[in-house]
Amino acid sequence: LSRIVEGQRYTKRLNERQVTALLRATCQRPRDREANIQTMARKNAYNKDTLVNKEFGIQVADGLTSFDARILPAPMLKYHESGREASVNPDFGQWNMINKVFGLYVLGVQLNPLCLQNGKHFFVHTELFCVILVVQKMFNGGTVQVWTCMNFSTCLNQDVSRFCQRLVDMCKKKGMVFNPQPVIPISSYNPNQIEKELVDVHSKTTQPGKQLQLLIIILPDVSRSYGRIKRVCETELGIVSQCCQPKHASSRNMQYFENVALKINVKV
Repeated sequence: LSRIVEGQRYTKRLNERQVTALLRATCQRPRDREANIQTMARKNAYNKDTLVNKEFGIQVADGLTSFDARILPAPMLKYHESGREASVNPDFGQWNMINKVFGLYVLGVQLNPLCLQNGKHFFVHTELFCVILVVQKMFNGGTVQVWTCMNFSTCLNQDVSRFCQRLVDMCKKKGMVFNPQPVIPISSYNPNQIEKELVDVHSKTTQPGKQLQLLIIILPDVSRSYGRIKRVCETELGIVSQCCQPKHASSRNMQYFENVALKINVKV
């Protein structure tokens, strides 16, 4: 029986649970991180530690060091002119692209939003009823005419087609030109022969007018295949790919589809 000494550097790929825990620990707001650092310093009580104090003669301040700094303003983001809000100023490093709804004036009376249902704001005033849906679009959106989807997950069937349809609809809503029909029918493939399946699909799309502009890939249920897929697509076959986790293929989270649409627009 061998025992591994703790504290050693781990060089292998982390699983999904470990990645989630790592991101949760590292992705903190500055104010939360400051509070955690101060709590850690008080808990460790470095100035009361004999080794720190007497052996090394180190004194640790109770508070963080303060100095003057300048906060740079966030860059203005520009979207499609057809929306009510063609530009957005990010707040605290983030912004939301989900349906932006603004006040509406009818007969000189401003209607105020009362509730949010299925992504639509409902405005009510006396006997007036109005539904408004304003979608932000990307400025100078990309074009995808030739694409298909490969499913390497064994847990999905019809969900893949619905997932692709929702994704295509979202890309079009955001200002992209996206052909709704795949050049090759959406199908499932053997997750144990990823390289071979990718090469076979690529060989079917080498004719003029059928060369893939985008390949949507539903990753296998077992992780650690993302790097292999990207290596084959990007470096060996020259295919622009967008990988998606199987758990999202049956999702209706519009925020996820908007994030993927942004990624696709940058790639094409």
